[in-house]
Amino acid sequence: MDVQTAYRHILTLTHKETASTDQAVQDSVMRALAESMKFNRGQLTHFNNKSVVIELDESHFGYELPSDYIGLIGDVMYCASLTDNTAQYPLIQQDSDWLNQLRGVDVSYTTDPKRDVGAYAIDDRGERIYVAGPSTGFIKIRYIADLGTITYKHDGTNWVFYHPFTETAITTSSTYTNLWLKDGYDAIVHRACYYLFTRDMGGTEATNNKALVHLTQWDDAMKHLTRETTKKKSLRRIRMWI
Repeated sequence: MDVQTAYRHILTLTHKETASTDQAVQDSVMRALAESMKFNRGQLTHFNNKSVVIELDESHFGYELPSDYIGLIGDVMYCASLTDNTAQYPLIQQDSDWLNQLRGVDVSYTTDPKRDVGAYAIDDRGERIYVAGPSTGFIKIRYIADLGTITYKHDGTNWVFYHPFTETAITTSSTYTNLWLKDGYDAIVHRACYYLFTRDMGGTEATNNKALVHLTQWDDAMKHLTRETTKKKSLRRIRMWI
């Protein structure tokens, strides 16, 4: 599935096929599609989680997070060596204001698993992680990744839509795709229809009822993804012991 397929499907589900060349309809559907992608990208699934290892340096306090970082999954783990997986301990989460006060301060820490090994905070924009305590070693992070989200803005005359991570314009006939438009396709389409029926096409009892139907279908799609995520996580754990 791709943008073009999702666009046409949304037109069908909202009974706007005959208005497919209407610029206002195109803009409404593309805005709903973009907002659905933006909303869904923060949902944890089996296909949008990644891991990163950052090496600590005593001359640094803050470290850049991956450009596709959206949110943290679980604990930030500290390890003195990447070759010893048994010696991993979680850092304590703090807010960035607290850690900023510790900039340049030598905070003692221990490798005793029963005690804290340090602390971390992620800035409000999700661009950097700050670590206080250990100054050498490594931290391991699992995070929800942005797989690609259409963006848009009004240039004073028209709505302009852009390919994910670029300033290149995207149209309703684009073949751009990512894993959300493949494995999470139903969640993307039904969330977009929900937005259309509650806003651009909303205002009546009939459209409100249609919006609720699509919200329910979005919820069903997410429950299916959650089951798939749990299943794949269980399989990974089983393989570890085979």
